[in-house]
Amino acid sequence: MKLFPRALCRSITARGSLITIWPTDLAVLDRRQGGVTLIAMMVGLVISLLATLVSLNLYKNLVTNSVVASNDASADGVIAALLLRLQWELSNAGYGLDPSANGHIAVLDAGRALVWRFQEKPLPSPPSCYVVRQSVQAENLNPADPANAQRATALVELAPVKPANCPATASLAALDVSNDAVLDLTKLEVLARFADFDRTVTEARLAFSQSTETCAPYGYTVAEPRTQVQVSAKLSAQVVAEVMNTASSTGLTPLPTLVYAYCLPNTGQVASASSQASGAPSP
Repeated sequence: MKLFPRALCRSITARGSLITIWPTDLAVLDRRQGGVTLIAMMVGLVISLLATLVSLNLYKNLVTNSVVASNDASADGVIAALLLRLQWELSNAGYGLDPSANGHIAVLDAGRALVWRFQEKPLPSPPSCYVVRQSVQAENLNPADPANAQRATALVELAPVKPANCPATASLAALDVSNDAVLDLTKLEVLARFADFDRTVTEARLAFSQSTETCAPYGYTVAEPRTQVQVSAKLSAQVVAEVMNTASSTGLTPLPTLVYAYCLPNTGQVASASSQASGAPSP
């Protein structure tokens, strides 16, 4: 049996052997405060802040990955368009010149540039030379900290060589295309632009090489020994792998480089009349 002080009792009811005593005010019996305490409120506040931080970090990662994926897809699209443009331009190499002669096309600057020669204007005009080269422009995003705030922009440029620097028959291997003085910069065209914070990655997106192969320029002509230009292009997946290998000591398995081969119709030991006609210079 539970008893309460007499002053608090309103009535007494007998139920068998049990006696129930009803107090007049239960709040008087329990002096403890009800509701939310300060400690509970502080604990809830900490939990809500942690949940907010986790949500913000998740949103940041989601947005970052979306932006990176979008930029990578855009860069790969630029490379695809660039390779098509190069195929169109390189088909001019050797047009109107002796196809059995060597030196109408040359790889320069350790595979970073390519120069070719063709008869762009009717005779007796001298032949024309064009060059594709890669250059890097550094930009300081924070002048107060130039060492850690540099953005490199890799450019793929197409420009004609000045007539005085374009030999009619001599080899093009000695041409210094890194010197702007030999180029007609008024007609320079930027074919592609790649921006990144890592200069070592962006400045080598393309690599050129050449060899003599038995090939057919458009797949339906006779396969003959001709000059073939190979263009190695680094896609975004390879650039990411290189960055991760640089930042990590373990490294990742290198991805294979994509190589695009262009069989030039106006070069080689023999060139048929059909291949000469199909390789007319681009307008």
